[in-house]
Amino acid sequence: IISFGRATRNSDLVRRCQALTPWFGRLKRSPCTFRDKLRALPAKFWAYALHGIAGCPLAETHLASLRAQAVRALRCNTAGSSSMLRLSTCGTMEADPGFYQLWCVLRDLRRLAIKDDKVLPLWTAFMSSFQGQLLPGPFSKLLQVLGQIGWRVAMPPCIVDHDGFEHNLLQMPLPLLRQLCEQAWLNYVASRHRHRSAMCDLNGIDRSLLEADAGRLTALDQARLAALRSGAFMFGASLSKFDATNDGLCPSCGVPDTSEHRVCQCPRFAAARSPLAWVCAEWPHLPVCLRTHLLPPCNPHMHALHAQLSLLPDRTAQFVGTRCTDGPQHVFSDGSCLLAATPAFALAAWGCVNASTGEILACGPVPGLAQTAPRAELCGAIASLKWGLKAEVSLTLWTDSTMVGRGIRRLLDGIEVHASDNPDLWQLLAELVAEFPAGHLMVQHVPSHLDPARGTSPFEDWLIEWNGYADTVAGLTNLNRPEALRLAHERAFGWHSHTLAALRALRGIYFGIADATSLPNCANTLEVELEEPEPPLQVMTVDSTTSFVDELPVSWRQIIQDGCPDLPSSFLKHLGDFLVTQSQADGPWGTPLLAGAGLHDSGHWCS
Repeated sequence: IISFGRATRNSDLVRRCQALTPWFGRLKRSPCTFRDKLRALPAKFWAYALHGIAGCPLAETHLASLRAQAVRALRCNTAGSSSMLRLSTCGTMEADPGFYQLWCVLRDLRRLAIKDDKVLPLWTAFMSSFQGQLLPGPFSKLLQVLGQIGWRVAMPPCIVDHDGFEHNLLQMPLPLLRQLCEQAWLNYVASRHRHRSAMCDLNGIDRSLLEADAGRLTALDQARLAALRSGAFMFGASLSKFDATNDGLCPSCGVPDTSEHRVCQCPRFAAARSPLAWVCAEWPHLPVCLRTHLLPPCNPHMHALHAQLSLLPDRTAQFVGTRCTDGPQHVFSDGSCLLAATPAFALAAWGCVNASTGEILACGPVPGLAQTAPRAELCGAIASLKWGLKAEVSLTLWTDSTMVGRGIRRLLDGIEVHASDNPDLWQLLAELVAEFPAGHLMVQHVPSHLDPARGTSPFEDWLIEWNGYADTVAGLTNLNRPEALRLAHERAFGWHSHTLAALRALRGIYFGIADATSLPNCANTLEVELEEPEPPLQVMTVDSTTSFVDELPVSWRQIIQDGCPDLPSSFLKHLGDFLVTQSQADGPWGTPLLAGAGLHDSGHWCS
C-alpha cells in the first residue's frame, strides 16, 4: 500500500481484517490442538490480514476486534478474561495482533535499512523535519508503535527504550531487540489492566518469570495457568458480581469465597496447602497481581542492573602481554557465561592467552545488555586479532567455538557472513580479518573441556592444557566483577529467585484447588480451555424432503478419508464431489451411492 499525502488509505488492510471472519469459524471447528491454533494466528491469520502493516496506519479498534474474534475462536473467552492478556501471555506473543504489528515494524525497517543504503538517509531526513504530523509510511508508523510502548527515536538509527538506554537498531543483536520488545509490550499490556482491583500493582509483567517452567507443565496445567493469568473470574466472590444465582460464599465456611480464603484458610483445601504453607504466611506481603492471578510484576532492581551492564568497558584492545616469539603465535581464546539458563541475569566474559609465550594477552567482560556465550566467544576472537595486528605477527587462533571458527574461515575465503544475532561484532571481526596479509592468519578448532588424562600425544596434551588455561582465564574474569555490578546483580537475582519460589508455591496450591474441585460432586470454578476435543460424529437420518448437501457434516471429506484409509485420497475426493453433484440433480440417484458416502442402511453416518 503506497500513499502520498496526508490522507489515510488503508481500505485494503481493513478489508483483509474483516475477511478473517469465516477463517475464525474454521479455526473454531478445527480439531487441531490449542497450541497449533495459537501458532496459526501469526503464521496464517495475521500474516494475511496485516500484510503491509509496517508502513500503513491502522486504528486500534481493528486490532481489538481481531483479538476478540481470536479468543472466541479459541474458546478461551471466559468471564473476566482479557483477550490482550490471554494472547500476550500464552507463550506465543505474536499471537496478539498488537505485538505482531510492533515486531513487524521494527524487524522490517531494520531489514530494509541494512539491505538498502538509501533508507537510513531518508529516515534521518524525516526525523530532522518532523514536527509532530504523522503521515502514511514506515517512519511515522515507527513513531506510532514506539510511542505506544514508551520508546522513542534518537538520532537514526538509534532508538531509546523504556528504561532510557540507547540502542543502534541496525547493529544491536536481534535476540536483544526481541527481548526488549517483548518486555516493553508486556509493560504496555500491564498498563492497560492496572485499573482492575486485582491488578492494581501490576507495574509491568516480568518476562523471565512469566516464561519460567513453561516447558515443565502439562497441557492441562498450562491451560489452568493461562486462565488465571488472563484475569478470568475463578471463585464465588468474583463470579457473584455477574451471576445472580451465586451468593459468593464458601459452601463450607459461609464466608466470602475469595482467593485468599481458598488459598490460605478454607479447610477443604488443606491437603493442597500443607506442603506449601510458607507462602500463605507471606500472602499479605506479596503483590496483589501475583497472589490473585499469578502475574509477576517487573523486577524493581533490573534497571540498576542494566545501568551497570551498560557501563562495562570494552577491553578488547587493552593488552596485558606484548612479548612474542619467532614464528607464528598460537593464541587460544575462550568465553564464559554464567546463569545462561536465565538470560535476563546472564553474565559473560572472555579471555585469550598466547601459548607461544605462556602469557595472558587480554581478558574482560562482555559490554552491554546482551550477555551471551556467543558474544563472549566473539569478543575473545576480536581481542586476539587486534593483538595480532598490533604486534604485526602471523597468528594462529585456536577456539573451541564452532561458530567463530567457521565464521572466520568464511571471511578468509572472501565470503561475507550474514549474522542477525551479533551483526556489530561480526562486522568488526570482518574488518580485522581483512587487515591481515594473506597467509598471516589461520583459525583452528579445538574441542572444549577435554579431560587432561585423555590425551594420546604431546600435541593433544598441549591443546588440552592451553585451551583449559584460556577457559580458566575467561571464567575467573567473569567472577571478578565491580562491586556495584555485583551488588546490583545480587539484588535483582535475589528478588527474582524469591518471587519465583512464591510463584511456584502459589501455582501449586491453585492447581491443587483445581484438582480438588474437579472431583465428582464438586463444582469446578476453574474453567480451562485445554484444547478442543474432536467433535463426535453427527448422527443423522436421510429425509427425502431434506437437501443432502445441507445435511452433510462440516468435516464430511475428512470422515470419508478416515473411514476408507486403504483407498487413494484423490479417488475419495472425486467420489465425494460426484455425490454432491448428483444430490443437486433432478431424479432419484441416491440409494446405491449413499453407501459409498458412508451411510448404513439405518441412515446413520459412519466413519
